[in-house]
Amino acid sequence: MRTILVVFGTRPEVIKLFPVIIQLKKLNYNIVLCNTEQQKDLSRQALKLFGLKPDYRLSVMKNNQSLADTQASILKKLNIILEQNRFDAVIVQGDTLSAFCGALAGFYKHLPIFHIEAGLRTHDINEPFPEEAYRKMISCISALHFAPSVQAKKNLIQEGISKNTIFVTGNTIVDALKYYQQNLQHLTEQKLQQKNIISDKKNILITIHRRENHVKIRQILSGIKKLSHNFQQYRYIVLLHPNPNVKSAILQELANVKNIFLIEPLNYDELIGLMSQCVLIMTDSGGIQEEAAYLGISTVILRDKTERQEILKFPHIRLAGTNLNNIYDTSSECLKTSLENQVKKCTTYGTGRAAEKIGRNINLFFSCYDPKIYI
Repeated sequence: MRTILVVFGTRPEVIKLFPVIIQLKKLNYNIVLCNTEQQKDLSRQALKLFGLKPDYRLSVMKNNQSLADTQASILKKLNIILEQNRFDAVIVQGDTLSAFCGALAGFYKHLPIFHIEAGLRTHDINEPFPEEAYRKMISCISALHFAPSVQAKKNLIQEGISKNTIFVTGNTIVDALKYYQQNLQHLTEQKLQQKNIISDKKNILITIHRRENHVKIRQILSGIKKLSHNFQQYRYIVLLHPNPNVKSAILQELANVKNIFLIEPLNYDELIGLMSQCVLIMTDSGGIQEEAAYLGISTVILRDKTERQEILKFPHIRLAGTNLNNIYDTSSECLKTSLENQVKKCTTYGTGRAAEKIGRNINLFFSCYDPKIYI
């Protein structure tokens, strides 16, 4: 039996890796889970929801810790795990510091790296920062690249990655959404009611957290405040991100606006349930962009650039940037023109069989695997 180390640290990583973990266990792989706890509470929340228990918890985060210090802590602790165990490969997902450190630590031990959600690009090293760089560097050292879209595959090929190592699988977020719809959705409405969240089409969900947006957050919040003043018939539900710098700015700017409701982060199932009841989503989250696209919900992206370029061809997904007036104009246009009749579910990221395709290609890899290549 082959043993694979799966490294993650954030809630989106848990959500997107869950279908792969289940699939690989079905294929008789020994899966070892390592949570760096880059997002300690949120990652634990998602693990509990999906019934997953990590074999290792690194607990690397400290208050106001620099990226360099966090990276050093993750690498040091991962190295101990890799020294004490025998693994056949390492799986990482996406573009976080945990993903980069997991790939780098495995590479240092001459292990094949399998990168899920490979190939997304803005082609601007500072947007998103530092994730654009992390994702590109992971691509340089990966043995298998599981691209969520045809565009992602094209990006990798343009960077010199062998097309024989790239597989377009769709995005595992769709697999996770289908699991939610089949197993969790029927319980969600009651949970939202307990948190005094009304389930109707008068909700606008807002999430802000990206590092490159920290210096722009006052502009973004001013755009939201202006929108709430001119479209008072809607409820503006703002999720308070755990990052203290983001949270304090939101509280200072929006706490006293009567139709803006500031709430603590929701569980994944609650979040998807709320999204499904929204007339509009305003976000700088990459994962929420994908979820909203698949669910067919009008979305305003609060970023200057997105690495999920393929979804911008859909009329209900709009890139607003971070300028106050652009945010207001784009969002108000969405609300005035009522895109509901135009919205269709986006199948760019597949139909929910990404984990199955990933498992099949990992099997093929090991069927002709020569460990000497990695020594």
